[in-house]
Amino acid sequence: MTLLKVFACIEDGDTVEQATRRLGVKRQYFYFWIRRLLSVNCELYGLQDYFKRPHNSPNATNEEVIKLASRNPPYGWLGWPQK
Repeated sequence: MTLLKVFACIEDGDTVEQATRRLGVKRQYFYFWIRRLLSVNCELYGLQDYFKRPHNSPNATNEEVIKLASRNPPYGWLGWPQK
């Protein structure tokens, strides 16, 4: 993991800027992960990626409505032209 490699370089005496430059990582990226890690009290699950997309959608169209709409095309619709 890149974050651990940066920590190893810092432990060897490099500054954050030197360590991130050597490893090809943006300094802001390093600080992003440090802030995230500190926000969860240094628990390792804080290093996992997570998505901001909701797990459910309360305003989603009902499955029955979707099935009904797919069986009954709009008025005047004849489908794709046949060649």
